Amino acid sequence: MTEEHKTEKEGYEFYPLAVFLTGIQKLVDCGTHLQRMPLRQSSLLEIFLQAKHKCRPVPPESPITDFQLATHLLPVWLRLGRDLNLAFSYISYVFKYSECLLFADDLKLFSSMNSNLDAVLLQSDLDCLFKWCTVNKLHLNIEKCSILSYTRKSQPLNHVYKINDLVLSRSDSVTDLGIIFDTKLDFSQHINSMVSKAYRRLGILKRKTKEFSSEIALKVLYYAHVRSSLEYCSIIWDPIYRNKIEIIERIQNNFLRYLLYKKNGIYLQDVSSSYLRDMFNIPSLCSRRDVSCVLFFYKVINGSIDCSDILSAINFAVPARSLRNQGSFPNVYSRFKYIDRFSLYKFYKTFNKISGELDIYHMSPTVFKSNCFQLLYT
Repeated sequence: MTEEHKTEKEGYEFYPLAVFLTGIQKLVDCGTHLQRMPLRQSSLLEIFLQAKHKCRPVPPESPITDFQLATHLLPVWLRLGRDLNLAFSYISYVFKYSECLLFADDLKLFSSMNSNLDAVLLQSDLDCLFKWCTVNKLHLNIEKCSILSYTRKSQPLNHVYKINDLVLSRSDSVTDLGIIFDTKLDFSQHINSMVSKAYRRLGILKRKTKEFSSEIALKVLYYAHVRSSLEYCSIIWDPIYRNKIEIIERIQNNFLRYLLYKKNGIYLQDVSSSYLRDMFNIPSLCSRRDVSCVLFFYKVINGSIDCSDILSAINFAVPARSLRNQGSFPNVYSRFKYIDRFSLYKFYKTFNKISGELDIYHMSPTVFKSNCFQLLYT
């Protein structure tokens, strides 16, 4: 799967980035090849012993490998993740012109895409990937590979990529770990899909709680089944345009009116959402996303989340006495609205508003989180 999107370089100048995504087919069924991998003998022995006791019976007419792994064998692989990671991590040395990211059996291969030459070099690395899989007797799931272009250009570079002489199809969006990435990287498709699912869940909640009278019980059900889906990975897709923000807020406003109906027996449509939020002590979804963004970067800065790539991208401001702005982070200004999509810049803007009340370097996580809730919740 190939994606082309834009990365920041030299200020606000952006260049396309081509990314190839694919997966290894039947990776957990390749027990015969684990012996060639750089694994400790104790790890191999544990894999086979666990597989022997937890495998499903295989019908006589079915082809039998050394072992058949069941779905409940997944915890075994998770415990051995460190050793298995060593077995497949050396794939990064196969590529000469691109970088790669590997999560389980999903591979992302990416490089800057400024000309046809870059596309040819990426194709060369794809050929190297196929050769590596052939040598190690691992099969690429080519049917699930496709091409997706992330670019703002009116005429993007649509190079034809192939694996084993099979042309990869081109699509308009891709779902990765539950997030829908579209060609514009504005996450409109993801937000629309998320809102539709949330409305369906809210409808089920209303139908199943007709006999409920407890406000606490209704809140818990809403938090668990509706609001949680509206906040999954919000740091990635957090919208910047008012229309998208209001579309998401309408779901919670709908639930707040339902709570008011349960409390007073009257379903009112003309009650302001801010009044209902104050009445039931439920903050807006927008403010919760702001808090989530600030807490995420707080954990990155203080080492609770180990991500050196994000930490190296954070710029710290050293305020001077002569300046009125005493924020901890630089203010980012741009004539391009889409710059605000980046969660790092949103963090700068959000935290600088409350930097006088919070100490991101010395406050304990509990105190910082509590104060952040008080300052940002609306």
